[in-house]
Amino acid sequence: MKSQRGPRILSLLFAALLLLSACAGWGNTPSDTAGTQPPGETDAAPNAVSGTEDAAPYHDSVPALDFKGDALIFCVRDMVADEMVVEEASGEITNNAVYNRNSMMEKRFNVTIGRTVAVDTGSGEILDFIRQSLYAMDDSFNAAAAYCSGAGDLILENWFVEWQNVPYVDLDNPWWAVNINDVFTVNGRLYSAVSDLCVTSMQYAYAYLFNQKLAADFGVENLYDVVDEGRWTLDYEYALTKDIYADTNGNGQKDDEDIYGLLTDLNTSLICYLPACEQPFLRLTDDGLEIQVNTERMLSIYDKLDKLFHGTNGVFTIYHGRDGYVYDDKYKLFKNDIALLMPVRLYALYDELSDMTSDYGIIPYPKYDETQEQYRGSCLDGYSTLCVPRSVRDLDMVGALIEALSCESKNSVMPAFYDSALQHRYSRDSRSAKMLDVIMDGRSYDLASLYSGATQGLKNVLRMAIVENTPIASYYASKEEAYENAVEQLYLKLLTLG
Repeated sequence: MKSQRGPRILSLLFAALLLLSACAGWGNTPSDTAGTQPPGETDAAPNAVSGTEDAAPYHDSVPALDFKGDALIFCVRDMVADEMVVEEASGEITNNAVYNRNSMMEKRFNVTIGRTVAVDTGSGEILDFIRQSLYAMDDSFNAAAAYCSGAGDLILENWFVEWQNVPYVDLDNPWWAVNINDVFTVNGRLYSAVSDLCVTSMQYAYAYLFNQKLAADFGVENLYDVVDEGRWTLDYEYALTKDIYADTNGNGQKDDEDIYGLLTDLNTSLICYLPACEQPFLRLTDDGLEIQVNTERMLSIYDKLDKLFHGTNGVFTIYHGRDGYVYDDKYKLFKNDIALLMPVRLYALYDELSDMTSDYGIIPYPKYDETQEQYRGSCLDGYSTLCVPRSVRDLDMVGALIEALSCESKNSVMPAFYDSALQHRYSRDSRSAKMLDVIMDGRSYDLASLYSGATQGLKNVLRMAIVENTPIASYYASKEEAYENAVEQLYLKLLTLG
């Protein structure tokens, strides 16, 4: 069955941030909101640096080319079908920006831009679709937007060209995500890249929410100040949440009707703590790929999280499939005001929390300690990455279009999505807008996510150690040989591609 979530994913986050900004209770400064534009029209987006309505500051270096009516077709998942191509302008600002961007490029290069939509329920159906299409050489697409943790499997099957060999593409340009692409480059080769075409790399970012009603009830200091002063760390979170517990139903048992300092799942939210603490699973060295589990910092992070999740009454955890809970239950509980804090992916703001009554704010994941200079974080590894099949007939056309589209996304789509809509149009609280900047600027990535299958799920080691309440050193030791062999084979395989 086709997912109904995805086609709405771009537009609904704006409504969520409108709700978020209305929920932000500190330092509110009202800002104007604009009415809906007619289909095919957009407001001028502010310059990303100056905040003024200047001309677009970025220009690609793709020359004048005429592709004589050829077509650039993206293979996309149905759940995010509108990420790169929309069939018509709807009047919503980002939808219009995507539509206008593509129309502009169609006229500039004499092409059509379309999409092949693959149904994907989250079980990897799009990977099979891509394989079958490429094997059959049916030309149903010439660029694939595969999800990150699945793209690695296709890369190792040698389906894709190196981005360094795609004409007209310059990965050093600011519309390419250097913090992702550098990490995903091995032996000077990059097969799966992220540019400003990939809006899901923003939508799937992780953050923390805090319930402002409970913050006031428990006398919690201004958490925006804590973040700004660099004090928002794992130790601070532990000290803040460990004593926040109230047996509100009076049954003498911890349950989901009580009040806690922290409500969290023990699924994907756990994976984000490592990038937030600047601790990778895999590190590329001159000698190959090194597993970073048995490092002093990794062991310390585990100890801090183990104490947080298992050492106090102030935390309520749910695990998908255990004790009758499913992952999304945490959103229902948070809306019932049972917790001060909850980690969340940004798209859940519109998908799950749009009807929350109590006010809440948004902050990044905590740092490892106060000596760590920057707040870091990550994304659910289902965000889209761009891959170009080796079977493409006109690589010049694909390269020229993706480079130009990515540049124009930097100029119009991302500002419409982020600078104009999230900050200037809807955010009534400059501090919540600043937190979004911090979260977006701090996103970091790991090869263990791209090659999740090839590394036998190495990215889940910390999470599973926490779930099973087992010291991470012991958990890893029980599987160390398998992980090391898998990583060694991964590196050797990457050296043979091309």
